[in-house]
Amino acid sequence: TSELRVNSFHHQAVHRLGRDLRDIGWAPDNVIEALEHADRRRFVVAVQWHPEELVGHDAAARALFTAVVDAARARGRT
Repeated sequence: TSELRVNSFHHQAVHRLGRDLRDIGWAPDNVIEALEHADRRRFVVAVQWHPEELVGHDAAARALFTAVVDAARARGRT
């Protein structure tokens, strides 16, 4: 997806990414809104908004939760 509407409430923000992390989403004020691990084989995703408040009516928020649950289930089998 190239653009998502999210519910951002910035009072904290990522200043510098940790090793092997890459930013993948930004607010209009250039605050990093989403990041992931550079190694796509590892499921590491972080967001700077509240997808739990959007799950009931937003397909992208539901997809994020589904991805987390699927990754946890897959990890539980290894």
